[in-house]
Amino acid sequence: MAKKVMIALAPAGGGHLSVTRALSEALSELAPDVTISAVNVYSAEYGVFPVPALPRLYALLAVNSPALWRRVYYSTCSQTRYSLIEKAAQPWLRPTLKAALQATQPDVVVSALPALGYTMQRALRDLGWRCPLAVVVSDLINIHPAWITRGAAWYAVPTEEARLACVRAGVAPESIHVLGLPVSRAFTEPPADRAALRRRLGVPQEARVVLIMGGADGAGPVEETVQQLLASGVPAFPVVIAGRNERLRRRLSARIRPSAGRVLGFVGNMAEWMWAADLLVTKAGPNTIMEAVHCGLPIVLTGALPGQEEGNIDFVVANGLGTLATRPREIVQAVGRLLGDDEERAAIRQAMARVRRPQAARDIAQLILATCEQAGERDSAVQSLREGA
Repeated sequence: MAKKVMIALAPAGGGHLSVTRALSEALSELAPDVTISAVNVYSAEYGVFPVPALPRLYALLAVNSPALWRRVYYSTCSQTRYSLIEKAAQPWLRPTLKAALQATQPDVVVSALPALGYTMQRALRDLGWRCPLAVVVSDLINIHPAWITRGAAWYAVPTEEARLACVRAGVAPESIHVLGLPVSRAFTEPPADRAALRRRLGVPQEARVVLIMGGADGAGPVEETVQQLLASGVPAFPVVIAGRNERLRRRLSARIRPSAGRVLGFVGNMAEWMWAADLLVTKAGPNTIMEAVHCGLPIVLTGALPGQEEGNIDFVVANGLGTLATRPREIVQAVGRLLGDDEERAAIRQAMARVRRPQAARDIAQLILATCEQAGERDSAVQSLREGA
């Protein structure tokens, strides 16, 4: 019988969706008959108020009130304190997850987001299901207690630093697999003809393309950086990915001539833009960092969301994957320096080759499928015992 895998995600940011897409792609390649349900567990389809509003609240805090988000993150960074919060939210969260589970009937649940592990286990218990729960951690360094679920079958983590953080939080070392951060195949396979790709994207062939973004919500000093870059005389062709920040996209579109740069909203072909670019300017989102690493695209970090992303800056700088510049003037200077130094960019690409894990999605998918098989064998054994009784 074909197996069913439910991947729980949230629309907060773009990272959970990227991980889910990469895992779904790998699962479909390895086991075409597997049924994959990517479930937004905060959607109005399953959630009761205020659950569907939580992702939007997160985006508002992270983008518009980072100082307040810092307080929220660190005030809940105690396992005891976070557990109390999640338990207090059970009346709203458990019905949501039970509805999602009943709709998908999974053999294995894969959590691609923090915050709901305990609640997912309670929901499974309410239904009387013995369904394994696996956790795919997408934060590189700082691991919030919301990721930790005592009864999880296993954890897949992207780095050794993440593994150590999980061990310190009480996770059994043998249940942790350091497999890398899953990225879609499009980021691991370079285009056959980069010139043709640039023509299709409408990018000048000889231009030094600088991809500028602030995550899925267009956070950070994107607008100021673009304005100063265009006024600086640095020979760069900026391509701005504004994400879901429609206000930012409209403002920049009104100011940048098509011959001087491009302004886009949320795109579904990020890999193509990374392969076409010469440099990336972005905040320290883990998925964006690792996608750029697999494309060999040098990085200028402009900052990080407080809490979960702060450790990513040290990861990038310590591994030689790029540089940090937080103010628009400093960012423009870093862009000019890197574009003018072929040797430094080559050294960064070599450093990226040492840390990339292009097989991460397939390795995690194989682990998911093995867990499906083990769950099926266990259920068959239980059924045989019942029939023989």
